Amino acid sequence: MVYMQNSGFSNALNPLLSAAHVGAYATPMVLLVGWRGMPGHKDEPQHRIKGEITAELASLCKFDTFVLKDDATAVGMIADAVSTALRNFVPTVVLVPPGFVPASKKDTPPNACLWSRTDAISALLDEVADDDALIATTGHIGRDVHGQLESRGRSPAQSFLCVGAMGHASQIAAGVAMAQPRRRVWCFDGDGAFLMHLGGAALIGGSNLPNLVHVVLNNGAHASVGGMATCAPKTNLRDVASALGYRQSYQISNLNDLKAMRSIGAGSSPSFVEVMISADQGGQLGRPPEPLRLLSSAFQSFCLDINGVAGEWRRRVS
Repeated sequence: MVYMQNSGFSNALNPLLSAAHVGAYATPMVLLVGWRGMPGHKDEPQHRIKGEITAELASLCKFDTFVLKDDATAVGMIADAVSTALRNFVPTVVLVPPGFVPASKKDTPPNACLWSRTDAISALLDEVADDDALIATTGHIGRDVHGQLESRGRSPAQSFLCVGAMGHASQIAAGVAMAQPRRRVWCFDGDGAFLMHLGGAALIGGSNLPNLVHVVLNNGAHASVGGMATCAPKTNLRDVASALGYRQSYQISNLNDLKAMRSIGAGSSPSFVEVMISADQGGQLGRPPEPLRLLSSAFQSFCLDINGVAGEWRRRVS
């Protein structure tokens, strides 16, 4: 039994078709897939697009597909999925509609010794100049960044929200940093997203991008999709970054730590900053009211305004 969201199902298509398929290792398994963006259910644009084709995608892979409907038939349907997988030596898919499993209440108290996500982002934004570019990872971090920029009266156009592409924010940031070496570029990442695509971090670590600051907000959980734990609490991310080639790496958990890093980005390689935050989510988050296409074009216009690059980073390298 493999549990994943439908975005994870798409990510897993190559190993499912190349290794587990009946034409290869013929591995029976049941994929229990949370159906974000299911037709008829309200969701964000990036989830609606995936939701519309999820069942069709499973069918295209020739995976028998079952859709849970109610508690009375769920056990029998999953039993059918298991027997089909075992009989035919194939993966089968069980789609779980939104709201089918009620949300659970989390009783784990936040670590009061650490920043909340919102407070940490607020402190970090004080270090981000108006002409710096900021790439924010998917989920709560991106939404918090967008909301705080607007509440400060700053233009959200300087930020790009990496929605629906978990783990890829650092690569987008690296591309912007390569294209605009005179502009400082920040990547606000999460621990789960950072660990998902370490190959991208290895490419960044081996590059000459002194204008890139890679920040990982580490709460030890996939906060945006239910709070499941990551392996970050058992992994020293700063050591990982150093091993991958980041020559400047820091770990901070309070404002004093941040003040001690004012020389960040002064070297000849990308900087890595691990920010330890608590499970405290820092209050309710809104979603950007603007269409994603409008946010994208605004960020492109911001990047094309080369004459606007006149901040501290430009003075440092001129």
